[in-house]
Amino acid sequence: MDATSELVKSHHPKIYSRDLIDALFKLPYCRIATLVEHGIAKRQTAAVYLDTLTQSGVLNELKLGRDKLFVNWRYSDLLYGDDDDSEPNPGPTSR
Repeated sequence: MDATSELVKSHHPKIYSRDLIDALFKLPYCRIATLVEHGIAKRQTAAVYLDTLTQSGVLNELKLGRDKLFVNWRYSDLLYGDDDDSEPNPGPTSR
């Protein structure tokens, strides 16, 4: 969580907030609606935040039907057994 927080703070200071980081670690994934429900951003801004974090490798986007899930792949790896966070983000198709 600290590493993700520092990465977002240093690379995306305009979107960084502790509330955003906390939301990314409540579950190993989030939706645009998650940020809206937590009062972090309105819908369009929340979409920009999540797309920005996806483009920089913090999250992976996973499309399920009409839904978009934004997966916190490092957190997911910790929860489900792959604890080597030294590898670069492999992208949404290989996880």
